[in-house]
Amino acid sequence: MLRASLSQVSTQEQLTQILRLIMSAPWISPAAKGRIYLYDKRTRMLRVSAHVNYTMEELDSFAPIPSAECLCGTSASTRDIVFMPTALGGDQTQMCGHYCVPIKSNDRLLGLLGIYVAEAVGYGAQRAGLPAPCEREMFLKIAANTIAGIALRKEAHENLTGNYLIQDVINKILHLSLESISLQEHLQKTLDIISSVSWLSNKYTGSIFLIEGHPKMLVMKAHRGFPLNLHGVCSVLPLGKCLCGLCALTGKIIFKSTIDDKHEVKYDGMPDHGHYCIPIKSKGQVLGVINLYVRRGHVSTQEEEEFLVSVANTLAGIVERKRTEDELKKHHDQLEEIVKERTDELTIACNKAIDANEELKQSQEMLIHAEKMASLGQLVAGVAHEINTPIGIAVTSSSHLELATKKISAMFYDKQITRTDLEKYISVAREDSDLIVKNLFRAGDLIRSFKMVSADQTSWEKRQFNLKSYLNDIVMSLSPQLRRTPHVVTIKCDETLELNSYPGAFAQIITNLLMNSVLHAYDEGAKGTILIEAVPLDDEIILRYRDDGKGIPEANLKKIFDPFFTTKRGQGGSGLGLYITFNIVTQTLKGSIVCESEVGKITVFTVTLPNVL
Repeated sequence: MLRASLSQVSTQEQLTQILRLIMSAPWISPAAKGRIYLYDKRTRMLRVSAHVNYTMEELDSFAPIPSAECLCGTSASTRDIVFMPTALGGDQTQMCGHYCVPIKSNDRLLGLLGIYVAEAVGYGAQRAGLPAPCEREMFLKIAANTIAGIALRKEAHENLTGNYLIQDVINKILHLSLESISLQEHLQKTLDIISSVSWLSNKYTGSIFLIEGHPKMLVMKAHRGFPLNLHGVCSVLPLGKCLCGLCALTGKIIFKSTIDDKHEVKYDGMPDHGHYCIPIKSKGQVLGVINLYVRRGHVSTQEEEEFLVSVANTLAGIVERKRTEDELKKHHDQLEEIVKERTDELTIACNKAIDANEELKQSQEMLIHAEKMASLGQLVAGVAHEINTPIGIAVTSSSHLELATKKISAMFYDKQITRTDLEKYISVAREDSDLIVKNLFRAGDLIRSFKMVSADQTSWEKRQFNLKSYLNDIVMSLSPQLRRTPHVVTIKCDETLELNSYPGAFAQIITNLLMNSVLHAYDEGAKGTILIEAVPLDDEIILRYRDDGKGIPEANLKKIFDPFFTTKRGQGGSGLGLYITFNIVTQTLKGSIVCESEVGKITVFTVTLPNVL
């Protein structure tokens, strides 16, 4: 049986070989019948996976079996061997025994072995050298353990295949975000990617809605396989109407295995089907809904819901980023219009500001081609907002200076100027010029920090850089997000410490850790202290990042670097931040990262990196 379990054939062939070996035992009649069930997690039923000496009509009566129904179901529910003498004929002449043996691992039911044995066994007698009942049960338990090993390998293979599918779909969606396409094109291609999942309907029908307008409505932005008579009705839906509207209104996943009274939009002859409606949410706000058809009677699983929530969270970041880009472009256009009206005296300074904003725009476009766009999109929005304030002050001051210059010029040419007027003008010119220069320098500093960090994160080119200066640039580029919190960030690092590595990858690590603290470590309104410390050790750099937030429970500590693990699912957490950080540290930077935490006191991430790559 062990050799058969290791043979390079299909699972069904392995089980059939083992079943035939079991039935070759001398105390089992050659004409006896046997079958092996495996537990189907999706339907929560026992299904026949291998059989010997059964007709198709007999097999139809066995499939599938719920737990606790009939003899096999009883064995499955009790997790124990069940034996019962059974008469095969109505005349009570063909007596045999029916064994039902649970196939299990650590009391978890994996399947069931059912065997009809020889006549003597049916009477419980020990005749003709037959083994004792305890020996027979031990033999069947050993056989069930062998089958359990096959079932566990089959389960592990299915899990690996499922995880690969999830990662492949997420990677395709993230890769799609690098393309310079409109939001609607992105949503359509994303729907095509999701629709390739095997457990969806053969028709691959689905749609993606976004919430727009006043009053707020669900507007269909992408669809696939929709009949014409549904497309017209479902193109715009009020919140709360039908399954999609109800999902948008409640912000909760809605699953239906068939059409019911909640499915308000119907038409004559509509084929029966099931639905997944998944809210697209960011920071608790519903942005839209993914609507996917599934086969009638489909059974929802936790793995499916987690996969679809991860897809929706990834899509939420992309939707927000695309909308932010449109808003930024609008602000940029307005800013350029204001710059055109400036005086010749400020042309050079204004041209520098325009060039800086053009560089910012180029950096923003470069971000579209970076795989880490979810975090950098918020960075662009914050920096643009910060730049708007000093630029606005400079424009107001220049306009005021222009008016004062025109006024003093008119008085000069009309020969009405007095010493008091001239002194007043000089005072105004000095104040306005000082405001203009200071605010343009402030804007320049912001742009320089943002340009350095964003360019590094998109290009990931290796170079020599000063570690403390670069850490300051990263924190400054994140100041729009950090300023919304009362947290204090402190950097402790030698001024002369240099690193020959990938600054973009380094910036992504610090950004992810800071945003992780902001999102997870503190309750709203709480004030925290975050310390970033870097010290050299031989040929390595030891980077310690610590916060005094809520800490991480021991049960979660081993999972924080796993993909899609998050305690903020549906609240802006995709479960990918620390997973990406771990991959950057270990693969790109050839280092290591560990996390230690004490609940309610402190969390410390220790990153060890080579000094020179």
